[in-house]
Amino acid sequence: MTSLSFEFGNTPCAPIIGYYLDLYFDFGAICLMSAVDIITLWKVKKFAQQTNAHREVNRKRRKDVQLLFQVIAQAGIAMFELNSYYFGSKLFGSKLIKFASTTISWMLLQMGDGAIVIIFNKELRTLKSKESGSV
Repeated sequence: MTSLSFEFGNTPCAPIIGYYLDLYFDFGAICLMSAVDIITLWKVKKFAQQTNAHREVNRKRRKDVQLLFQVIAQAGIAMFELNSYYFGSKLFGSKLIKFASTTISWMLLQMGDGAIVIIFNKELRTLKSKESGSV
């Protein structure tokens, strides 16, 4: 074993799979989602300016904006992980640092994704406290 992390093999297909299907496709998907998120935020603000200050509409709009920020935070973590995997791991020669920038960054992505869902969703935070109090 020459490395402590996952690497694409030395085959003719490896660069195609590694860069085009994994890196560029993921970056493209995240950029597309970010563009849709920005358009959505713009439309939510435009809609809020056009409507009266009705309580139910404001509450729904607040939840939509909160979901939008949750998606943006999750996309940011995914971009960090992709940069760490493809670019950060190439900067250092140490096996341990390569392991940290590939495998550990992947684990941190999964953990951060779950933490963002819990942080942005009050229902999940209150569910935990209700269950622990009903023992």
